[in-house]
Parts: sequence; C-alpha cells; structure tokens
Amino acid sequence: QSIRYGTSFGYRLPVPNGNYDVVFHFVEPSATASGTRGFHCLVEGQNEIPSLDIFKLTGKNRELVISVTGMVRDGELNLDFVPAVAGHVPVISSIELHRSQL
Repeated sequence: QSIRYGTSFGYRLPVPNGNYDVVFHFVEPSATASGTRGFHCLVEGQNEIPSLDIFKLTGKNRELVISVTGMVRDGELNLDFVPAVAGHVPVISSIELHRSQL
C-alpha cells in the first residue's frame, strides 16, 4: 500500500494523442471526519472530480475508485491534484491508464 500526497502535485505522462480512461484509486489514510480533506482532480485541465472528500464517500482506509475520460491532443496526459480548501492536502493511491474505445 502506498500513497502520494502534497499541497498540490501532478503527473505529465507522454502518450499518443487520443482518448484515455483514467481510473483513480483513492484511500483516505488519516482523516477521521468528513470535511478535513477536500481536493480537485484535473484531467487535461478540466476539473473532472471537483471537491473530492474521500472520507465522506467511503470512510477511512477504504478504497474509492473513480473513472473519467480525457482527450490528449498534445502528446501528454496532464493530471493535477489541487486543494479545494486552504490547508487541505490531496492524496492518491494509484492511477490506471487505458486507451479509450470511444
């Protein structure tokens, strides 16, 4: 089990242009109440998962899986995780990337 967290962070993944299904795996490792961690997940600059509060949806130490589709036009898939509220810290457990059949 591993996680990445920080005040804001992102990934720049070189991929061929096209549509991609991005599957995010989240686990809340430390919060004990809803509202203590809230962040946005951006795919190619679009806020695909706004104001995510993992604890509110699953509680502590339980997996939350969310899938979104993004279109790459510049040969690089951009994924960004940014605080929704000052003092909150984004967290991610893992990311899967699949070429979309769209």
